[in-house]
Amino acid sequence: MTENGRTVVSAPSFAGHLNSRRGLLSFGRDLLWWESPGALIAGGLDRTAARLIPGVVLAFGTDERDLVWFEPTPAGPLAIWTSPHTLDPDSLVPRRVGSTATPLGALSTSLAVGAGRVAWLSRAPLEAARVIVLDLADGSRRRFDVPYHIDAGHGQLTAPLFLTETELFVPTASVRGGEGNRVYRVQIHELPIDLAGP
Repeated sequence: MTENGRTVVSAPSFAGHLNSRRGLLSFGRDLLWWESPGALIAGGLDRTAARLIPGVVLAFGTDERDLVWFEPTPAGPLAIWTSPHTLDPDSLVPRRVGSTATPLGALSTSLAVGAGRVAWLSRAPLEAARVIVLDLADGSRRRFDVPYHIDAGHGQLTAPLFLTETELFVPTASVRGGEGNRVYRVQIHELPIDLAGP
């Protein structure tokens, strides 16, 4: 809708979702957001807001080519799902590509998706923080282990920023007088294969 030359969103259902959102991604005139408890909502200026994925979504990300999300399973590990990017529930083509045993409280809810891969931060208890990179085509995974000086308390690894065909970008935030914020630029093919993941 347009008022005085400005675009206005006034759909009642849409306004309620924006007030309680936990994450929001925009794609031109379309929006995708995550709402508690675990609902992934798609809407926009030209579409009514609707739940995109019927299950409980614990984390999600997209690069506008691939949509990736994590769902709980009765057995415990989180299921990793993907579909070609869409904001239309009827066009969703879900495909399970793997699972992760990372406990929910130790999992970054922000997923980096790009170049046919997904990356997430894992902070499992009694383990050093690491970033897992999973290939959406075959489910193979690699890992970026936290450099010792960060793990020793001079910095804190945060959720991965993004992926390209060849690189992973992971920021750190300084803690307790550390060296300041940094972004690690890592060659994906040089990362060790992660054999620990299910």
